[in-house]
Amino acid sequence: MNHGANVAGLVPREKALATARILDWAGVASPTVQSNPSAAKPLAAYDAKLDRRDVEREPALRP
Repeated sequence: MNHGANVAGLVPREKALATARILDWAGVASPTVQSNPSAAKPLAAYDAKLDRRDVEREPALRP
């Protein structure tokens, strides 16, 4: 599995299968999605704030 995969960049058929596999992996796939992966939809809308990294870093001593 590629944990850095870009699901949004996949073609629609592959995107639905990838979404279904992610939902199954997370344990939240409905019986409908389990029997028909093309019915998979994201559980939440995209939120760019979640992709931002915390730029504030604590100073650290180095040997």
